[in-house]
Amino acid sequence: MLIYWLILVIIFGILFYVLRSGHKKKAGRPSSHKKKHHSSSHEHEFGKWTPIDFRAHSPPAYPDWSIETTKPLPYRPFKYGPDYFITMGLRRLDLDDWIELDNQWTRFHEEKKARLATERASRLCKTTPEAHDAA
Repeated sequence: MLIYWLILVIIFGILFYVLRSGHKKKAGRPSSHKKKHHSSSHEHEFGKWTPIDFRAHSPPAYPDWSIETTKPLPYRPFKYGPDYFITMGLRRLDLDDWIELDNQWTRFHEEKKARLATERASRLCKTTPEAHDAA
């Protein structure tokens, strides 16, 4: 009698499994009716990039800022504690904090200019000749 109950449970288990797996979406060919992706203002040709004009607002002035006295803002890439997991550290960029000038900037900029004035400059920075003033 126990054997019959065991066989019955196995049959119902297999039947339940087959019926449940039949409800899943089966992978197949994608439909030929593709949705067209529309831009908010106009349609564009596939593979062609259309530039979009972007203007960032002017950031507010940093309080009590001075190129001689403002110390670098503390950078804390790691959290304190034993349960910190290293990740890529990606996070949203606040446009107001994109460029930070401090009292180390002048020294850094002078070192950069001195390195670019040496004979190794062509190996330090690869720029086109018309962009050297900006670099």
